[in-house]
Amino acid sequence: MRSSPARYEFDIRLHRRPATAVTSGSLSSGSALLATLQVPTGQQAEPMAVSFERALDEIASLPGCYGEPDGSILWTGQDEAGRWQVDGNLFDRGGQVVFATLSGSCPPVEFDRLLACFGWPEEPLMMELVRAAVFVSEADFRQHAGRPSS
Repeated sequence: MRSSPARYEFDIRLHRRPATAVTSGSLSSGSALLATLQVPTGQQAEPMAVSFERALDEIASLPGCYGEPDGSILWTGQDEAGRWQVDGNLFDRGGQVVFATLSGSCPPVEFDRLLACFGWPEEPLMMELVRAAVFVSEADFRQHAGRPSS
């Protein structure tokens, strides 16, 4: 059984995953090959079910997290490996979160707490890897984010 990583490291845009997203292609990430998603252009920014205000309130309630009315967030914490930090910003359309930028690192359990603020696991999510400019599934994101940095 593979142990879970101590920290996820990431620079992503978090999106709602539309039902029309399909696996198409791959991305080499270290020693792993990640499946990429093809998402129709008009559906790459479908709003999430959670409202901007609700998501921001949920995020701001996380211990060590600071949220600003403009959607900016800063979340810091500490564990046995030391300090970690996540910076981000929520973007909305029609009062609903349309995507969030998130960068930094945190333990997987804390990342799950953050995703829950966006309605996960009920809300299907996908991640856009900013540097690679590709969409990946949540499972493939976790594989990518949990690998040791080079």
